[in-house]
This record gives sequence, structure tokens and C-alpha cells, in this order.
Amino acid sequence: MRFATKNKNSRSSEVNITPRTRTSSPVSSTNSTITNTNKPAEIENNFMELSEIVIYDDTGITGLMEQRYATTKAILKQKLSEINNIALTSDILTLTNSTRSFIVVTAYFLNTANNCTPEHEMVTLTARRMYQAHTADYIKECFENITDEFTIEKDCILSITTDGGANMVAAVKKFLEDGKRIPCMAHLLNLIVDGATRDNAPVLEIANRVKAIVTYL
Repeated sequence: MRFATKNKNSRSSEVNITPRTRTSSPVSSTNSTITNTNKPAEIENNFMELSEIVIYDDTGITGLMEQRYATTKAILKQKLSEINNIALTSDILTLTNSTRSFIVVTAYFLNTANNCTPEHEMVTLTARRMYQAHTADYIKECFENITDEFTIEKDCILSITTDGGANMVAAVKKFLEDGKRIPCMAHLLNLIVDGATRDNAPVLEIANRVKAIVTYL
């Protein structure tokens, strides 16, 4: 078998690996350890070669992952196209110590396929990179692109749950209409706790220490 690899001295090279066949009976598991081999150097070299193949093989593992994603996405789109009532949730996250932001959209619906008992299902549609300022118009555009990509009709969207940020509130209003946004209870509770502890010095000190530890990790 021939694989393309990369090393420090050249941009790419080829490694020939000949498959081996077992010529003797298996060794008992109670007596076989890696230290029993007579060719530790050869095993180490093969391990290093295979490690390079795994790291640099863009058409192997990466290709399989992309193929699996495409297949799963096609199945999901077909399922969503048959759903008449869908509730969405959305939030914007920014990576710690970074300026990269992503908009996350999750769909909730009842699966009534094959006339079976309705089952509640939840699926994360995307965590899409945002390249512009988080204005209401840009967030609305993101909503439109994501729902179009997953063949979700506006008439099928019952609501969108978001935090109380002015940009998110306005984006949902522009995308759907008044009365279609549901406030996120988790965000509301966080605001309540934050407001209650903001002037409490001992609690605030502990909270800051915990945040510093989490940020470090």
C-alpha cells in the first residue's frame, strides 16, 4: 500500500507499507506484551509512519467525515421538509480570548413519521461563523440563509427563543413578526443572579476566581 506523507525535509513523500499476514499461531494473551517483540525499532518506525499518515491524510479521515456530514444533512433536510410546526432557538457565542463569533440555531419538533406516537426531537442545525457586526439586519440574514439551507418554511416556524439583546429581539421581529419571539429563561435567570450578586463583594470575589480558573482551563 502507498500513502502520501509529509515531513520536515520535503513537502511530501511516499511511504510503502506492505500488509503482513500471521504465519504462526496466536500467542496467549496472558503471556503477550509489547516487550516480548524482537523488533521494537521496526514497530516504532511503523508507528511513526502511520501517525504521519493519519495527521496529513486529507482524503482519508477528513473525506469520510465530510461524506458522513453530507449524508446526515440530506436525511435531516428531508425530515424537516415534512414537519409543519418547528420551534427554533438561537444564540450568538464568542470564543474565549478570541474575536470569532458563531450563531447557533437549534430546531425542536414532534416527529410523527409512519403514524407512530409523536416523539419530541431536537437537532442543532448549525454553528455558523459570523463575519460582520451583530446587527439586527445581519442576524435576520443569517436566519434566512440557515432556514433556506435546511428547507424550513417561515410559515412552519412557531417561534424563536433568544436572549433579550436588542439586536436579537429586532432580528426576530424582522424575520418573522411580533409575538414570535420567546424570551430565554436561562438568560433571564442569569441576569437575576448577576444583578443580585453584583453588589455583594464576597460572592463577587468567589465568582471572579471561578471565572479566572475556567478561562485559564
